[in-house]
Amino acid sequence: MSLPIKLSITGLVFNGELAVAYEGERRRVHICILDDLDPYGPAGVRPKRDSVSSTPPDLDDDSAAASVHPSKPLPVGQRLLPSIYIESEIGQADKHVLKNVTRVERFIQDVIRKTVEEELVFPNFHTLVIGGQNA
Repeated sequence: MSLPIKLSITGLVFNGELAVAYEGERRRVHICILDDLDPYGPAGVRPKRDSVSSTPPDLDDDSAAASVHPSKPLPVGQRLLPSIYIESEIGQADKHVLKNVTRVERFIQDVIRKTVEEELVFPNFHTLVIGGQNA
């Protein structure tokens, strides 16, 4: 048994930096997304090592206590694409149709975020070949 499914992305919020490199002679464009929280990426800030003091800070200060148990950052895909709005329709138009199925929409959002993270976030990139003149 199969059911037709119709998905429409009605809104998308991107929160990140995009690096674009252009190769003029080869007529190619390379696209990559930079993650600010990646310490090994080009946009990342590497923590400086302090070799003088190896003792932990005093726990009397509230800010020091917060730094001991930092909150876990959001996954890369969630940070880069915080909002994806999808409308879904499952079923045949001449019969019953389910609209805006939350679980299906959430699954598609997760697949989009995971694909962006695995295929476009540094050090990964995508190359576009620009159609050109035939010589």
